[in-house]
Amino acid sequence: MSTPSAATPAVPLPAATVVVARACPDDTFEVFLVRRHGKSGFMAGAHVFPGGKIDEDDRCFGDEVDPFAIGAIRETYEETGVLLARPESGLPLSSTGPIEAVSARLTSGEPFSHALGRAGLLPDLAALIPIAWWITPAQEPRRFDTRFFFALVPAVQRHRAMADGVEVEDGVWLSPLAALERYRGGALRLAPPTLVTLEELAQLPLSRVARHPWPLVPVEPAITEVDGRLVLALPGDPLHPVKTPVWPHRTRIVTDDEGHFASARP
Repeated sequence: MSTPSAATPAVPLPAATVVVARACPDDTFEVFLVRRHGKSGFMAGAHVFPGGKIDEDDRCFGDEVDPFAIGAIRETYEETGVLLARPESGLPLSSTGPIEAVSARLTSGEPFSHALGRAGLLPDLAALIPIAWWITPAQEPRRFDTRFFFALVPAVQRHRAMADGVEVEDGVWLSPLAALERYRGGALRLAPPTLVTLEELAQLPLSRVARHPWPLVPVEPAITEVDGRLVLALPGDPLHPVKTPVWPHRTRIVTDDEGHFASARP
């Protein structure tokens, strides 16, 4: 395989990520951020939402089931232990027993789809709220076509979320605003899509997340340089080929002297 170049960019791999959230008083919420392993080949050390690449087993639930949604549920379970699934009866999980059954079957080598079925569970697709769609810039050697979802932790699993210690090193519950404050203070590293997602969520009470008009169009930043600073132009920016803006208040992401990203307009 030839090395990707500006003329032959790498093909983006399908991926999914989930903003795992838990309800707090006064219609607020916290999200679970995990830190990628320091030796990870992509965004090492950065705080991200749980997620990863779609695999073939994610396509085993039938043509009518979105493999991005299945991959989102599987990756969330693998990285945090939170399982977005329901019994075949359709009722919410009332105990963690079926989750332990899934874990045992996965440990024995069963695919995720088989482990769910043998435990009498179905993926809880209704728990996922689509909120974004990002594609890694063409200049990057590793590229992903990633769908972002938002999901509340089921009540019986409220205190279950924990980083797996393999793909991600640790996890922390923070309100979107607190996560942004830590990022601006240098305590967290965030990728641009994570930053933008947190900025959007920080404006919303929990009751409005599902009703918010999320822009579900693909966003592929165009990397360029302006006055010696790295700029990621977004749709609607004069430096981006797509002239229709996705966000009226944000058309680019720029870097400061410390390399921190910040949303901006030209």
